[in-house]
Amino acid sequence: MSRLLIAARVSGVLITSLSFASVAQAQPARTADSVIRYVDAALDTLRRVALRRDSVDWKSLRDSVLARTAGAQRTQETWPALQWALQQVDRHSFLQTPEPPSPARAPNDSSSPPAPRPRPPAVAGRLLEGRFGYVLVPWFPGTSRPTFVDSLQNLIREQDTAGACGWVVDLRRNQGGNMWPMLAGVGPLLGDSIFGAFVVSGQRDTPWRYVRGNAWAGPDSVPNWAARGSQPPYETRVRYAPVAVLLGRETGSSGEATAIGFLGRPNVRTFGDSTRGFASINNGYPLPDGATMVITIGYSRDRTGRQYGLRLTPDEAVPQSDGLHDAALARAVEWLRRHSLCANR
Repeated sequence: MSRLLIAARVSGVLITSLSFASVAQAQPARTADSVIRYVDAALDTLRRVALRRDSVDWKSLRDSVLARTAGAQRTQETWPALQWALQQVDRHSFLQTPEPPSPARAPNDSSSPPAPRPRPPAVAGRLLEGRFGYVLVPWFPGTSRPTFVDSLQNLIREQDTAGACGWVVDLRRNQGGNMWPMLAGVGPLLGDSIFGAFVVSGQRDTPWRYVRGNAWAGPDSVPNWAARGSQPPYETRVRYAPVAVLLGRETGSSGEATAIGFLGRPNVRTFGDSTRGFASINNGYPLPDGATMVITIGYSRDRTGRQYGLRLTPDEAVPQSDGLHDAALARAVEWLRRHSLCANR
């Protein structure tokens, strides 16, 4: 008989004790009660406000989130799982965090926050063929800056005074961000009006407005947060000059909302490719540790009342540019040439 077995018989109690200790060490730590309460509060908010809340198996979703956060002792360790949960409910919903989540807690790529976007392109514009204004509207991160609004309105002023009879508004590289500085910037082409609205179930529609250089959502009175420039707003010579709006696969979120601002306006036609499909409405819900759940709660509609929730499809589908020839821009210019307000110019 081996010495090991003899030792086991003689010192069985000792060995049994050591065996239980080894099993205990192998078991994962119990998830902190504070973390479970945090997860439950977050999911309760999501269940209360999410646009697609009626199509979710909430018990299964909670079980999955708690399984992904097993053993967590800090709420920050739940961030990848909450990001995953938000994406299961609606792909336009996401988690904003004040710091990157721990990679160790990310079970797969889909649960991690989106990678940081590169810097947006610069505002750009030029006069085409001496009579068509071209304005590239980039995506805009952060809070409103009057200089951004000024840069767009100045481009419109320069081209309008140079004799532009029609316009191309290029949103193909507009990935989203803050819609209000974009809309205030192109306000001279929208015209003073209600040009869209937020539509949330059980609530009255919230209109989008551009009035005297200010863009905002809500009642008639201009709120303090309204996006505006630092100079007197420009008004174009022709109120509803034709506008060709260029859309593409990168056009998303607030870029899509900016496009919706033009839809239903007289003398507007869209060209290009279908957009990314994030035209729904998001709202932020802060969590106690500094993270914010950005949740899809409704749809957008244009000035005619038509609702948009997913992708925008252009009036004329144009194959993506091959780098040598911008087919969508060429098709837009061709349409402007034939428009009655530009045909004889």
